[in-house]
Amino acid sequence: MKMCMPLLSPASGIIHFLMSEGQAMQAGELIARLDLDDPSAVRKAEPFHGSFPILGPSTAIFEKVHQRCAVSLNATQMILAGYEHNIDEVVQNLLSCLDNPELPFLQWQECLSVLVTRLPKDLRYEAYLNSCPANEKGA
Repeated sequence: MKMCMPLLSPASGIIHFLMSEGQAMQAGELIARLDLDDPSAVRKAEPFHGSFPILGPSTAIFEKVHQRCAVSLNATQMILAGYEHNIDEVVQNLLSCLDNPELPFLQWQECLSVLVTRLPKDLRYEAYLNSCPANEKGA
C-alpha cells in the first residue's frame, strides 16, 4: 500500500535519507536521520527502566439486563472453552438475566438501533411504536 505522510520537525537541521524513494519498508525500519543545527534545543528520549503495574481482569460494570446477559453468555462460552470462571456466579447471573421480562425488549432495541438510520422515516416511526411498551407510546 502506498502512503504519503508529511514528516514535521520542530527543529531545523539536515535530513539524510537511509531508504530510497519507492523502497519497500518494514515496521520499525529507520527511514531517515536528522542532524540538528542545535542539538541542545531538543530533549532526547530516555529508555524506561521502571515496571508496569500488574493489571487484573477488566471490571466494566453493565447496568442493563441485555448487557449483563451478553457478558454472562460470553463467560459461559469461556467456561466451555476451558477457561476458569466462578461457574456458580456465572450461572446465577445468566439465570437472573433470562428471568427478566425486559431482556427481549432491550435486545430488540439494540438490534433496531443499528438499522434505524437506514430505515425510511415512516417505517422507523412504526418500528419505534411497535417496540415501545404501552406506557411509553403516549409520551
